[in-house]
Amino acid sequence: MSNTTQESAQPQANVDVVPKPVAFIIGAGPHIGAAVAGTLHEQGYLVALGCRNPKAEVAEGYLPVTVDASKPESIKAAFETVVKKFGHPSVVIYNAASFVTHPDTKDPLTLPVESFYESAAIGLGVYAAAQEAVISFRHESALPHPKVFIVTGNALPFNPHPTPVYSSPTIQKAIQAKLVGTFAGAYEGENFRFYYATLVSTTGGLAGPDFIKGAAAYAQVYWDLIHHHTEQGNWDYRFTLDGHKYAWYD
Repeated sequence: MSNTTQESAQPQANVDVVPKPVAFIIGAGPHIGAAVAGTLHEQGYLVALGCRNPKAEVAEGYLPVTVDASKPESIKAAFETVVKKFGHPSVVIYNAASFVTHPDTKDPLTLPVESFYESAAIGLGVYAAAQEAVISFRHESALPHPKVFIVTGNALPFNPHPTPVYSSPTIQKAIQAKLVGTFAGAYEGENFRFYYATLVSTTGGLAGPDFIKGAAAYAQVYWDLIHHHTEQGNWDYRFTLDGHKYAWYD
């Protein structure tokens, strides 16, 4: 009687599955935040939607997160929620902003000091958010993906003739711009990219009415900055409503 040999099953090779990239939008409102979130989701990102009063129910692939951008402890807690539920974000969009109307539009000091300080605190929130973002950027799960931090900016900090009625958003955005410029240089060696992205008019000034129509342009430009730029370049990134880079300042 001949002996038969039974072949043993070959062990299957381990396959490393790259986790889906995670994006966290702070200030995920119905305009820019919604447009950027939709684009990132379409491109395969898990998207955490951070705002003060998030919707309780969202579509699959989204995560509602409560965050108050004027409070660093809230920002830290929000990142902890994102990491726990989705993983470490490799893209962070800081879209939080506030604007308070002055009682006297020609007198900047008629704005209540509490309102001015809260506006400045939202500007300073970029520091807390970037601190948490860099921790996630350095995590091994973020390594395969571009690591980008984008602040939704405007041209107010660069206006040589500040308007009194815009004093609070001007200081808010000036703080953000200075921080982004500092971070862009400090972390370039790790290829962590930071941008202060601003929609401008065709002449390079404040966007004006274009801002209302600009959600799709923001989404397009942010996606280009995340995935079509491989080097830092100028952190002060200005673009027009057609999504093209504004060429006359760089």
